[in-house]
Amino acid sequence: MTTNSDGTVSRYGTVNTAADGEISFQLNSGEAQMYLVVIGAPTTHTSYVWEAGWPKIKRYPYELRIANAVPEGYQSGYRSAFKTSGSAHANGGGWVAATATVASAVYVGPNALVLGSSNITGTARIDGTAWVDNATVKDNVIINGNAMVNGGSYSGSATITDNVVLNSTTVSGTAAFKTDALEFGGTFGGSVIVGGDAEIVSCSSGVYLQTPDPHTGNQRTDCDGKGAGDVTNQDVNAAYTQFTDTQMAFSTSIGCGTVAPPAAGVVYKITNKNSGKSFCIQGVSTANGAKLTQYTYQAGAHQQFKVDTAGGGSYFKLIPMHVTGKVLDVNGNSTADSANIIQYTWKSTSNNQQWTFVDAGSGYFNIKSRSSGKCMGVNGSSLNDDVEIKQFTCSTTAANQLFTFTDITTIIASGTIQSTATATQDLKPEGLYIYPNPAKSLVTIELNGFTSAENVSVYVYDIGSGKLVTGKDLKNNRKLSLNVGALHMASGVYFIKAAGTTKVLTNKLVVLD
Repeated sequence: MTTNSDGTVSRYGTVNTAADGEISFQLNSGEAQMYLVVIGAPTTHTSYVWEAGWPKIKRYPYELRIANAVPEGYQSGYRSAFKTSGSAHANGGGWVAATATVASAVYVGPNALVLGSSNITGTARIDGTAWVDNATVKDNVIINGNAMVNGGSYSGSATITDNVVLNSTTVSGTAAFKTDALEFGGTFGGSVIVGGDAEIVSCSSGVYLQTPDPHTGNQRTDCDGKGAGDVTNQDVNAAYTQFTDTQMAFSTSIGCGTVAPPAAGVVYKITNKNSGKSFCIQGVSTANGAKLTQYTYQAGAHQQFKVDTAGGGSYFKLIPMHVTGKVLDVNGNSTADSANIIQYTWKSTSNNQQWTFVDAGSGYFNIKSRSSGKCMGVNGSSLNDDVEIKQFTCSTTAANQLFTFTDITTIIASGTIQSTATATQDLKPEGLYIYPNPAKSLVTIELNGFTSAENVSVYVYDIGSGKLVTGKDLKNNRKLSLNVGALHMASGVYFIKAAGTTKVLTNKLVVLD
């Protein structure tokens, strides 16, 4: 799937299934990110007791190779929003804020961040895409992977890796944190190992790969000292080795071609380059004369348009999917600039209802009227919702006249398209979605994966302090809007948790000044 620059979903690709295969997928102009969603379908059903823990939950590893793209964390400009005052560290090239202190012998990898009032000394190593903020790190500590360390003190030969999140924690000795461990405070030393999905209290010995539950779950208690050989830590998943380079090689040379023009029979979301907003029939009207406007995409059928042949040759009609028998039309068959584009009953002899698509390069197209020779454009180059689409003298450089066509790909068998966001919601993988992210003002949190009947509550925590910022009971709603300013959320990282009766979903929100 791909997303727009504001984090909203742009489109979904086709579903592929294979134990071993190759997939090619191309970003359209205006799309900012691509996500590969991998779903493992087990052949047998496993029932889990409460808090079974990481070693007792089936995991399905996979390996992939990427051509003509880079994974998150390695793209140009990665985390540039946090690199406003500071410099690259001489030993490793990673970013160090001007407010932080990092000794010359410390290694800061090229994709790592050291922020706030952090003080890093000794021969510590900050690598991978690790994030260290307001923390004291010394001696031979290693922080790597995608670990996030906020506040606290870290010394000795401790290691913190993978997707670990530590907040105001004290770590020493040879303590090791790995996989998805999460801690708010606590003191850890000695040879303790904390990993899996564990959240425990202060300990200095033992191996903890699960959140302790001595009653009905995994028979672990905080700091019980059980080692790696204990039955609770024995993994039910088989060991595996990575594929060889030969096995992972592409069968052919991988290249990215030009964007194909809109095709007859396909339903599209049509988006303006300048505003990032999409075509919309005003007020979801089904009447003749209803205006075409731009609006933030909501996945309604009144924002989805089917391209079909019209008049032969390279001319097409654009059909709003929420109504039958109507097409986009130059109002009054006008040839003047600023004439409105409306919907009207289709007439095969009306050239003002026929359009051609002129390739403007980089995946953008002009939409040109057969009757007037003029092109659609957003009035006044506005960035606002509900602004009319009109016709103007054509320009291949004016951004308000350039549009992308994104294949909706949710057409159902009857040839119509679902008229609400339900189709998109059903296809979206389970998760807690936050957009925009990073954010400065309003934030939308969208949930997918809970049953329709269950009550869900959303909690926002300040990762730096561990304090609850706000909690909201959504009942059976699945979308929440937050005002960052009204909640007095300072710049930083926040932990979002959505809890229902069947599952808990989490994500991180970054707030900028």
